[in-house]
Amino acid sequence: MANPFIDSLALPNAASKAYGGTAPVENIFTLTGSVLKGAFSVLGLLFLLLFLYAGYLWMTAMGDPKKVTKAKDILQQSFIGLVIILSSYGLSYFVLSLLDKSVNGT
Repeated sequence: MANPFIDSLALPNAASKAYGGTAPVENIFTLTGSVLKGAFSVLGLLFLLLFLYAGYLWMTAMGDPKKVTKAKDILQQSFIGLVIILSSYGLSYFVLSLLDKSVNGT
């Protein structure tokens, strides 16, 4: 028996193709997963840039303790941010996969 609530969450394939999508969007959970994946990719890139910036500061410090301390702080804070990003990615993946299984029954 079809669930009207779940059926109302399904997005039409025409809307996906109209916005340049290559694959049809099956439901709101798939769309949310795609958006989160893109957001986490941008945050990962931001971590990489901060990591490179901190390394550059450290290598060009030439013994200046203030610059070395600043570079270490940036490295420590960006690593903590990476741990938070990876944890939230894992949690959102887990929750969305459970929701998808409960909706699709697979």
